Amino acid sequence: MEDKQKEDAQIRDQAAGWHVASASDEMDWTAFADWLDRDPRHRDAYDDIALLDQEIEAGREAIVTLMPANDVEEEQPVVARANRRRWWAGGGIALAACLALIGMPQWMPAGPGTSASTYRTAEAGRTISLPDGSSIALGSKTQLAVADGGTSIRMQEGVAHFDIKHDPGRQMVIDAGSVQISDIGTQFDLVVGANHTTVAVGEGRLSVTPRDGSPVVLTAGHRLDLDEAKGDATIRPTSTESVGSWREGRLVYDNSPLALVAIDIGRYSGQTISVDPQIADLRMSGVLNIGDGSKLVSQVTALLPIRADRQGEGVRLVAAR
Repeated sequence: MEDKQKEDAQIRDQAAGWHVASASDEMDWTAFADWLDRDPRHRDAYDDIALLDQEIEAGREAIVTLMPANDVEEEQPVVARANRRRWWAGGGIALAACLALIGMPQWMPAGPGTSASTYRTAEAGRTISLPDGSSIALGSKTQLAVADGGTSIRMQEGVAHFDIKHDPGRQMVIDAGSVQISDIGTQFDLVVGANHTTVAVGEGRLSVTPRDGSPVVLTAGHRLDLDEAKGDATIRPTSTESVGSWREGRLVYDNSPLALVAIDIGRYSGQTISVDPQIADLRMSGVLNIGDGSKLVSQVTALLPIRADRQGEGVRLVAAR
């Protein structure tokens, strides 16, 4: 019994070490994949560590608020910061401090009655502040137009996190891809691609109306994925902690189909990613570190029994031999 406990503890320590290393450009993804394949417990342990890290980061501010004040800490800021980092990373858990955060300058739109203002981002993001105190964080490669004092929004492409204040007297409408979003007083992610639209709700609720369809209500902890090419719309549970996590350099998945993961990888890596239909529904749980996007394919092939075949300028994900 003691031997098994020691072995399980050793596996957890190894998983934590791999998770910390995954945030580094020096990560050995081949060795990591070999470690995962060596024992089924390795993959389970790594998934547990990665998801735990996300939960801790999501509750970081609340945890720090509950920590007792320490006047000595103010007099010795360097030592305090070092001690706190050891406390966070004592179990080998990587923090957002290890990740590349997106810098977002502020902008205040013009008042009602003015023409629409269009915003485009390249590699970096930005935050738009609306007159009512609501905000929209734009990710990379995103195009969005705001009109009528922030009550009329059209998102042509990209990824954005909306933090919209509840106001029963306001009529806000967001046109995105092939859906229209209304009745908004919530926090949610919106991803618009060439043939795919995703809405994931972190707080509150909203109404989503697909083109030529009936409105559906999405509440916190749910996401809608619309595949325009297939004409399929699917509502599935999602972790509220995963909503907006991309702003901190992470992509968080909890039993997500590979087809959706591939869309994210393509956006952040700048590559065309396709998936063999035979593995499109393969499920993934875990956390990917975005970085510059160049290591995302390697991270996924290390976590799942798949390989990446180069096809011209693109990548096709297929089952491992």
